Amino acid sequence: MMMQCICCGAPVPWAQFCCQCGAPQSQITLSDLHENWKKIHYRRIGNKGIEGYETAWRELSPLANRPASSITLEEYQFVMDSIAEKSYSKQQKLRQLISQLAQYTEICRLNVVNYAPFLILDGYRSKSRLIFSDEEIKRLFFYSQTAQGPYWEDAQIVMVLMLTGLRPEELFNVKKSDVDMTARCIHTAGSKTEAGRNRTVPIAQPIKQMILYLMLRHPQSPYLITSPTGCRCNLSNWRKRRFFPLMWEMGINPPDDPHRLVPYCCRHTYASLAKRAGVDTGVLCKMIGHADPKITEDYYIHETLEEMQREVDKVTRLTASITGVQSRTA
Repeated sequence: MMMQCICCGAPVPWAQFCCQCGAPQSQITLSDLHENWKKIHYRRIGNKGIEGYETAWRELSPLANRPASSITLEEYQFVMDSIAEKSYSKQQKLRQLISQLAQYTEICRLNVVNYAPFLILDGYRSKSRLIFSDEEIKRLFFYSQTAQGPYWEDAQIVMVLMLTGLRPEELFNVKKSDVDMTARCIHTAGSKTEAGRNRTVPIAQPIKQMILYLMLRHPQSPYLITSPTGCRCNLSNWRKRRFFPLMWEMGINPPDDPHRLVPYCCRHTYASLAKRAGVDTGVLCKMIGHADPKITEDYYIHETLEEMQREVDKVTRLTASITGVQSRTA
């Protein structure tokens, strides 16, 4: 593979130094690197593998025109953080692509550090395992009831996430036709895991009115969660433009750690509340769509909606003790 020297213009092998004038080819961009790497690597994999790498490459587009040797670990981590709400497999594919590109530079004598082993995926980040404190839950709950301020509706969405255990991407895909207010449940069709697909999630009493409000907020939209203008809400945009500003507004994420809590923390908070409330572990696994390899008994597959509602009412009672607001469970 030949390129043009960035100094003398002579044709040079795709390498670190020009063989004519000796100038370092430090301006080889990440895009140049990717284009040459895929000409070789894509010959060895199928269409599905290529599609996965192309999706990962799109996430790296902010760095595409940067000299490959100048990109830092912090910049790669920033890109990784930007897809924190996407599936773990997509985060893995992005890390794999970064590693492959770095390894490819070894044969080209380019001075590019392989930062892939040091990248932290959100599914395993310690902060993604953080949960909301009782005081933070109480503040969010009361703010969601004020109907005042720029983010009170977003506080309702956070409370729905926190008291259903739904993954953020699951909630943002819920259609109004998936919500059964009479049976007090939400049906989820799409999920990133087999265990999460086609499950029924009971609605805890404290969020019943919130869900009803969200259903009526923009009648023309088929989706439960909508943007302020009534369009389908993009999770990534909501996370950046609504969730984090809400956390800052409430003083939950401090200035020195503005991304301390992320939307996925709501799911862990729900699991923690359920555990504290004494919810049966098997029922909880089914409600949150978590395929725990240690729990394999068929018993967990046969829980009825009524039984799940009895369990989620335990969470309702615990939430009432946190907020100081009593809710009828009927």
